[in-house]
Order: sequence, then C-alpha cells, then structure tokens
Amino acid sequence: MSPRRAPEEIARLSEQLYELVCAHPGESMTYFAEQTGMRTETLHVPMSKLKAAGRVRSVGQRSLTRYFPAVGRRSRGSEG
Repeated sequence: MSPRRAPEEIARLSEQLYELVCAHPGESMTYFAEQTGMRTETLHVPMSKLKAAGRVRSVGQRSLTRYFPAVGRRSRGSEG
C-alpha cells in the first residue's frame, strides 16, 4: 500500500493536469500520464478533484474516456 499524498501534492498535480487538459482537450488519461511521467493510477485522484470542482468534464467510459476543460455554465439560480 502506498503512503497517502499530501493535499499540497494533489493540488499541484491537479493544476498540472488542468493545464494539460486545456492544452490538449480530448486526450486520454494515458496521454496525460505519458506527459507527466506518472502512472495513470497516480493521476486519478487529482483528476477526480478537477471533475468535482467543475473544472474538467469527461466523455466516454473506461479506457475510452476523454477529458475536456469544463465550459462555464450558469446555474439555475442565476438565470434572469
């Protein structure tokens, strides 16, 4: 079992991933792992944080999942 990563490290990885997603929209986790020199498993938590924060969206399932920067959406409460 690997040791827990510090929140600062996960935040740093999240920002690095976000920059990659913005620069290369539509790429897979495998591509991002190759670009960062890390294993795909290492990037799952940072990517999940980006998705939960609404900064990244994903399309597809399993090995066919592709990641895109999230486009700003208005919430229902902000209409009109």
